Amino acid sequence: MTAFEKFTFEINEKVGLITFNQPKKSNALTVARAVELDKCFDIIAANDQIRAVLITGSGDSFSSGGDLDEMKAAVDNDNLESFIKNLIYPVYAIAQKIRKLPKPVIAAVNGWAVGAGMNLSLACDMIIASEKATFCESFINLGFIPGMGGTYFLPRHISFVKATELLFTGKRISAKKAYEIGLINQVVKPQDLMPTALDLAAELADKPTLAIARTKDLLNQTYSNTMEEHLKNELKAQILTSADQDCKEGINAFSENRKPVFQGK
Repeated sequence: MTAFEKFTFEINEKVGLITFNQPKKSNALTVARAVELDKCFDIIAANDQIRAVLITGSGDSFSSGGDLDEMKAAVDNDNLESFIKNLIYPVYAIAQKIRKLPKPVIAAVNGWAVGAGMNLSLACDMIIASEKATFCESFINLGFIPGMGGTYFLPRHISFVKATELLFTGKRISAKKAYEIGLINQVVKPQDLMPTALDLAAELADKPTLAIARTKDLLNQTYSNTMEEHLKNELKAQILTSADQDCKEGINAFSENRKPVFQGK
């Protein structure tokens, strides 16, 4: 286990598990936590043993987003702009590192996912939520605009008009409603959240890592490429992947009617 002050990080076989562990603060995304989380993703990216990542929270919250106590102190000290600058640079770095990480990242949302906490989950590749989970783009209720990629990720999960509604009103939605509008992948009973999420992470960790990485990269390009550009990039990625050991293993396993053993190579 690698020691961090603001969350725990452990490697469970091929899965890197990040658990926010300050439930009394609703796992708020403080400046200190954002800086540590940014460093943690550098460690994950450099560790070939880790082939999938799972992020969750403890207590009643996944993350309540920015720490309102820190924000209020900044307002009182008349340095809110400086505080926001110090917070958002590592926060935005985290969102970008999750999207660029050549490994699948799963959010296991156990409770409140509010503001930047909600957008942290949206930056992940898949979201499993407890029936107790609640999502809220709360920024507008603070007279603020969405951060951590909320205006980018949300309309890519759901329809543009629904994203506009959630961002303009700041209203809360349940896990059930989030599933119905296509925001998340699955809703489970609270006691089933971590077993379900860990099973999914383990399943993805056993998949061909390089193929997942290239698929993720192509998905990231979907909204910026023309069809011609995208098909050209997909073609190149297929040729590149055909040289992987895992591709050869997958074809051999299929022809031999056995389960493939992928090595991430």
